[in-house]
Amino acid sequence: MTPESFVVQYGMAGAVLVAIVLFLKFLREERKDRAEERSQLFEERTRFLDVLEKYRVTVDLNIERCTGKRTNSR
Repeated sequence: MTPESFVVQYGMAGAVLVAIVLFLKFLREERKDRAEERSQLFEERTRFLDVLEKYRVTVDLNIERCTGKRTNSR
């Protein structure tokens, strides 16, 4: 049965049920979208932290080469 047939068959009570079903469907889709968004943000954060760590290592190497002293980073 389609939502429209529920409304025709059950009147106002059917309309309320259809509204609830459509709202729950919307919430399910919204949760799925938010989960994907969180996953993408986590991946972006991980890439950023990797780049930051590589930059730190590069800077430490350059300082060591120029001064002959090791830095006390990690």
